[in-house]
Amino acid sequence: MPDYYAVALLIVFYALVVAELFIPSGGLLGAIAVIVAITSVIIGFTVSVTFGVTLFLVYLLTTPILFVVALYVWPKTRLGRSMLNRDALETDTTGPPPTTLDGVPLEQLVGQLGQATSSLLPSGQVKVDGHKTTAVSTGLPIESGQWVKVVRLYGGKIQVREATPEEVEVATNAATPGNQATVDSDSESPKVAPDSSRPISTTLDDIDLEELT
Repeated sequence: MPDYYAVALLIVFYALVVAELFIPSGGLLGAIAVIVAITSVIIGFTVSVTFGVTLFLVYLLTTPILFVVALYVWPKTRLGRSMLNRDALETDTTGPPPTTLDGVPLEQLVGQLGQATSSLLPSGQVKVDGHKTTAVSTGLPIESGQWVKVVRLYGGKIQVREATPEEVEVATNAATPGNQATVDSDSESPKVAPDSSRPISTTLDDIDLEELT
């Protein structure tokens, strides 16, 4: 009978994890889910060591998969769309084109790389090509300081995703030669003719006045 309780708590754990993603509880449901999981594993070990280890491995392997699936489905739900402000993003706007804080059109930032200046959960601040603006993550949260790539302009805001290491490397390498060329061009000194730097007094001393007389 205890093995049935352990399996039942496993199902309750899955339900609580899903509920935490879809119902804003401030982490309460997540804390309860952790307690349920620990209790389930303890009950599993009271049945047998093999059953307890098996139950622990089930939690360990299936929990990340559950999170990935839930996060993929969550933006498509009504609550997810509301929190991501997608309903507002999908409405047509007839006003002037959206711009950054310093007046640069957001359309010019599409396809460029930048950095998150605040955490995107999913909305936050980013800096792209020296221009600050509000952005929305296309999926998972993005931490402050991470490199991001502007995917598209949607409903007056730019949507970004975390940039891959390859994209960051390409962007960094592309900027390096230009900076080096600037330094080299600035370091050049003007050429001066050797005769022009010769003092006048030295030139008069070299003339033999006796020969002239």
